[in-house]
Amino acid sequence: MCDPVLGAIALGATDAGLQIGQQVTSFIGQGEQFRTNRRNAIIQRQNDTAALEAREGETVAAAQAAELDRTIAELKSRGRIAVSAAESGLGSATVDAQLRTVSLKTGTDATRADINLRNQQLQFERERQGLEDRQTLQIASVQRPSPLALVLGIGQALLSGASTAAGAGAFDGGSKPEGNGNNSSLSTPPSPSQFIGTTGGAL
Repeated sequence: MCDPVLGAIALGATDAGLQIGQQVTSFIGQGEQFRTNRRNAIIQRQNDTAALEAREGETVAAAQAAELDRTIAELKSRGRIAVSAAESGLGSATVDAQLRTVSLKTGTDATRADINLRNQQLQFERERQGLEDRQTLQIASVQRPSPLALVLGIGQALLSGASTAAGAGAFDGGSKPEGNGNNSSLSTPPSPSQFIGTTGGAL
């Protein structure tokens, strides 16, 4: 027959073990969820950043190509003015005025293009910051498991197991002997008559 004390201790240990096992399993699962979510958030940001930088590169390349086109157009306009002046005998003042008009138009177009490019680059920076913020929020959406909480939970499970064992009688001590614990046959000396009756006569 099983010792009640050992049985109570086994019951408490089983209870504590089950709780600890559940907490460790939960801790491991939460850690895996956190790492997976964090990895996905980083990969997503890298992909989005690569796409953003590609668009930014295309925008800058287009701006540079437009600047080159403006320069070529200005040179062609100056050349036409020079040819026209030579053919028609325009005065230098007229030629200078036409050249200034061409330069003014080219400069105005360049200034507008520069302002537009800066605005686009600022927009790219805002988008880049937005990608970083979104990654931070996505990572924070899954709570990182706390080792301290696990330790505290294990301690609570041990206390719960001890409480279960105590409730089952683990700390009540061993079984007590029946009666008052005194053996009357040993504690009461025999009377002389009893001794005589036993031996059949006096000494």
